Amino acid sequence: EFDHFEPAGNLIFNGYFSDFDQSRGTSPMASCVNRCKDVMDALEYTTLKIKLHSLLGVAFSSDASAAMLDTTLAGDESTTTERPKYNVELSRGLMVLNMRPGDKADMLESRTPTPEFVDYMSLSVRIALLAFDIPYTFLDSKASSFSARIADANQYEFIAAEKRAKNAEVCAEWSAWKLAMLATQEPLASALAAAGMSSEELIESVEWVGAETPWVDKLKQLQGDQLAISMGVDSIPRVCRRRNVDWKTIAEENGEAVRYSRETGAPLMVGQPGQASAGDVNGQNDDDQP
Repeated sequence: EFDHFEPAGNLIFNGYFSDFDQSRGTSPMASCVNRCKDVMDALEYTTLKIKLHSLLGVAFSSDASAAMLDTTLAGDESTTTERPKYNVELSRGLMVLNMRPGDKADMLESRTPTPEFVDYMSLSVRIALLAFDIPYTFLDSKASSFSARIADANQYEFIAAEKRAKNAEVCAEWSAWKLAMLATQEPLASALAAAGMSSEELIESVEWVGAETPWVDKLKQLQGDQLAISMGVDSIPRVCRRRNVDWKTIAEENGEAVRYSRETGAPLMVGQPGQASAGDVNGQNDDDQP
């Protein structure tokens, strides 16, 4: 039921714009929605075919040119032909068939799905996933090697960066509108006044980040991040942001652990085992510090 027209100023637009004169964002599913529907239909029909083959377990056939004749005199004096019927009983365990000469029983084996069908479905699913820039190895990890999975994950992170930035802009606009409204109400207004912070400073302090990226090979990835930081092409805040953690929180927790280690005298190692202890800061021991 139609309610009302919403003014454009009350909306936050976020879409996939590819042409300079495009006024409406296009969904990434536009290029694969039909293929996704075909894949679902084909999988459903194939499953029904497998179930049908499972129901028909045994097929009886005869090599005789004609069945055993049972001649009877009916009212019209005609001749009827009846084939012998076999009753299959599985409740006693093994299936025993007492066949007549010339008859045979074949077990129906379902060859569905065929290898050609599986290959076609894999190609269709791959095309559908690529519409979202999702590598096929995210669905089937056995389709590639471990190093290829890492390469696919890195490529996905690179492609998803722009989309995450758009989503972050939309979330930032929403949070700015929400915080500006809440900053004039209690208890947030009193808390801002006590901290000496304005609503603009509160809005600027909010940052939206994407979901956490899981580790694929933590040791190698940490070594790569360490090398990038040492070369000056990356930073600790950026590395922590990719893992959806706050580097300031980690620094405070590590500082608390170091202070507790000094107070209690408990050993705490920093870096690789044997490199430096918590009492050594910049190559100096606690006794050498003022």
